Amino acid sequence: LDSRLILTKLVELGYDNLKSFSYGPPGNSEARAAKFVAGTLGVPWEFVPTTHAATRRFYETEVRREYSVFGDGLCSVPNMQDLQPLLTLREEGRLPEDTMLVNGQSGDFITGAHIPASLMISEPSVGDVISAVTEKHYSLWRSLMTRENLARVEVRIREVAGMEDEKETKLERDQATALYEMWEHHERQSKFVVHGQRVYDFLGHRWHLPLWDFDLMAFFEKIPTEWKFQRALYCRLLERWNFKGLFADFHPKIWGWNWPAIALILPLSLFGKVVLGARRRDGLICYGHYFGRIGNHYAPAGFGKFLKHARDMRNPNSLYAALWLDERGVMKFSL
Repeated sequence: LDSRLILTKLVELGYDNLKSFSYGPPGNSEARAAKFVAGTLGVPWEFVPTTHAATRRFYETEVRREYSVFGDGLCSVPNMQDLQPLLTLREEGRLPEDTMLVNGQSGDFITGAHIPASLMISEPSVGDVISAVTEKHYSLWRSLMTRENLARVEVRIREVAGMEDEKETKLERDQATALYEMWEHHERQSKFVVHGQRVYDFLGHRWHLPLWDFDLMAFFEKIPTEWKFQRALYCRLLERWNFKGLFADFHPKIWGWNWPAIALILPLSLFGKVVLGARRRDGLICYGHYFGRIGNHYAPAGFGKFLKHARDMRNPNSLYAALWLDERGVMKFSL
């Protein structure tokens, strides 16, 4: 939605030297939607396939190691999302050196997409805020969510958010969501999501973040929580604008898997929920993540290690964090 907004605005404002691209497994639903948007706007679109084998080979390259040192900023696991496809485009002569790269980070955050439903109650507590942060941001490895570790995490969350009250202390809903978003902005958006722009710095490209504009952030910071939750105001404005029918009339379904994986996993999921229950079903479905839309990012550790840890990991960042900690000599994480 955010990349769609940026591209449509560039077209509306008369910029003509535009190109767009998507990447991921061949046939993924997000890329198909992007191709349709670009075609509707008359903007050239290209696709960069990212396979498991190519991602694993790339992870072993010297350039990836150089970026890992360059891109962590001593504050975060390096954001690896764009590096491989951008290097592929450069090697194939499809990314000129004077290209300015523009993306939609971090529009979902500033417009309210990260506000937890658990805080949209009449009187959330300090404990509710701490739990919301923990469940979203300190759950990369379930086996590490021990009582001792969670106690240390709570201390850190309280320090960042300036919360000294008892867990049972009640808050106004707007106050609770503001505390959560402050933590998210300070610890995730700035240090990891937007820090992904370091890929462009590493490659020597100029870049711009239109949705990280100060005035835009200041506007969404001040609107009522109910207008931000689930991006209510943002989506309503885009649908009212509806440039070339790409907002009110276009709602693509983005699947976690591609066909034919969907044809196999969907009936298994429904059958498993009835026979095994939702919790056991989810425990089995997690093994299918290797073949999902971002499944190639599990490849650096190998399929065997993925199978070994599939029930423990939350997503590919779990593996990237473990590999980075080991590679940078911070701690030995046995995989």
